[in-house]
Amino acid sequence: MQKRTAVIDLDVSHSLPSVAGFEQFTDAAVLFRLHDRPLGFVRAPLEHGTLVIDRAIRQLLETLIGTCGVALAERAIACQRAPRWPDAGVLVHPWPLPLRTGPLVTVAVRRTSTDADLQRCVDALHAQEYQPVEILILDGANVEEARRRAITDSRGEILAFADADMVVDRHWISSIVRAFLADPEVMGVVGPVMARELDRRAQRPFDDFGVGRGFRRRWYRSHLDVAQARGNVAFWRNAFESGQRLHTFVYEPSAIAWRQSLPFRELQRELSQAFADRPLALPSTVAANVSEATRHIDLAEPVRLIADATDYRRLRVDVAWDGLCVGQVVIEHQGAVVSAAWLTDVIAQRLTAELLDLHVGLGDHVLWSTVTATFGRALMPIIEAPRRDRRRTLSAAA
Repeated sequence: MQKRTAVIDLDVSHSLPSVAGFEQFTDAAVLFRLHDRPLGFVRAPLEHGTLVIDRAIRQLLETLIGTCGVALAERAIACQRAPRWPDAGVLVHPWPLPLRTGPLVTVAVRRTSTDADLQRCVDALHAQEYQPVEILILDGANVEEARRRAITDSRGEILAFADADMVVDRHWISSIVRAFLADPEVMGVVGPVMARELDRRAQRPFDDFGVGRGFRRRWYRSHLDVAQARGNVAFWRNAFESGQRLHTFVYEPSAIAWRQSLPFRELQRELSQAFADRPLALPSTVAANVSEATRHIDLAEPVRLIADATDYRRLRVDVAWDGLCVGQVVIEHQGAVVSAAWLTDVIAQRLTAELLDLHVGLGDHVLWSTVTATFGRALMPIIEAPRRDRRRTLSAAA
């Protein structure tokens, strides 16, 4: 019997059900989320086809607490209040509110497989929490022609592409739209494509790139081309009229699309892109100019865009809070306007501990122990029901 790993999607901001029905699998890769925000994957055992949730939660606390720290730092920056105590339990409460409406989004679905697959894809689009949505089905053997027809025929201000064998997450469109609205300079949003199950060959790339690594939103510059319109990518539709110049793109990890399985190389690429700590690769046509601008910001004030460094390739930002030095970040912005959202992401990701410990002074080890303890305490009520169900199941099996 071939060894297979089930991929299970769980949101720790809600009560966790007993997750059963996986008797045909040997173990599970659990994607943990906070609301629509993916934290990362952990490995967890299955007993009689049921996920051992307390073991999965323990792996979450041991391996993904850094991602929770980033979310806590982002929250502090948005509220303009440096944490007086690193209480990660507040992350379990809803924040911000989900985006349910906005500009019309056209989703162009490329017919790639069976009618049953296409129906599942369309059903998932109809189940989106975001409206309004227009759906176009693309036929034709020539992929580029079909995509260009989507640009011509779509009515939406935003044009998103998906393949018919994908099932998009319920937050997919709202995540894409939120990324566009956060920064008017963003012309393209790319999301991850994840597998619903992993076979023996897929275990190695998953273990190398996926287990215990947190998702990171990343910003990069690239040329815009209809050939980029693979599955799970979206553009402002009018961006295709702007010519071959560099545009700002966002890799948005919460805009997830699922496939039943992924070929080895495709899974390797998706996982390395989703969990890489470095910026996405820049196009080779970018000039080798390494000129650099330096700016200073204080997080006690609202974060504002930096639009006066467009003659430079790199931006160095000195970060303070209430006059206290937090640290420094470097952004390879390639002459782009750096939005408040871009700045917030980079600062929260690269100066996480410095921000959380600024007014506390716990030191690195105690700081992360405190973040882990406060987050674990908030999760305890969530896992009580599955624990009771598991004890009953084991008693019955005995």
